Amino acid sequence: MAIERIEPHHLEQQLNRIPGWSVVAGKLRREFTFPDFVEAFGFMSRVALLAESNNHHPE
Repeated sequence: MAIERIEPHHLEQQLNRIPGWSVVAGKLRREFTFPDFVEAFGFMSRVALLAESNNHHPE
């Protein structure tokens, strides 16, 4: 499956609609803060399962 990049102007439009996201050094970025390790690990695990089910493996 070929990966299609979003055009920079289109990406900027989309980022304006979704708070908290930015592009840093050419990569999509958002920082999350959790009250404790268990919450952070649970979130990471849920994201990992979603990424795996969609065959998407972010850096």
